Amino acid sequence: MKHPDINNCSTCNLCFVRKDSVFSVLTQDEIDIVEAAKSIIVFNDNELIFKERQHSFGIYIIVEGKVKISKYGFEGKEYIVRFATRGNIIGYRSFLGGECYSCSATAISKTELCFLPGEVILKLIRKNPELGLQFMKYLAKDLRGAEDKAISIAQKHVRERVAEAILILKDIYGYEQDNTINARLKRDEIASIAGTSRETVIRLLSEYNEEKILLIQGRKISILDLESLIQHSNRSF
Repeated sequence: MKHPDINNCSTCNLCFVRKDSVFSVLTQDEIDIVEAAKSIIVFNDNELIFKERQHSFGIYIIVEGKVKISKYGFEGKEYIVRFATRGNIIGYRSFLGGECYSCSATAISKTELCFLPGEVILKLIRKNPELGLQFMKYLAKDLRGAEDKAISIAQKHVRERVAEAILILKDIYGYEQDNTINARLKRDEIASIAGTSRETVIRLLSEYNEEKILLIQGRKISILDLESLIQHSNRSF
């Protein structure tokens, strides 16, 4: 993996990401500590940010871009755990738990991250207990997302899960044009999100194509009937 670019960043006082994050509770003196300690790192599409089982030295805040959080099974098969976008914090659970990374993080677009060293995070939590509470709330939110996904896999039919996977990818990548998802989507990636096999995804995408809910053109997917896709996904959010 080539070394990522490191850029300068505007002051934390003007950072729109900080104002909507766990760090919104910091005092001016604490913001100055973050300002002095942070590093801004830029990763290109498909670059590895950190790897499962590596030691954690701090946390990353996504300033711009998109990140895929995934794990690998015994046969090397990738399982996508979730996606993270602007304003999300990644790597914090492993650091706060004193553990190695439980997942890998990969940029899926050009991504700008703000890295804060672990010793700075611990110093801030000791100075400002409200920051620790904010991290607890953030962890609770992530846990709820993991529980919702587990329930979805356990209770939903595979056809519903594939429809939901397409909606998740639409939310992450957005539209390119004419309701076409702005990404070249691999069948293995869709299968990983839906918790099924590549062959099942191919079959169900063909069915959605025949029903004119989706238009499949190679690895490009257009959503022709969003309302029907939402109904098929049995989405409750």
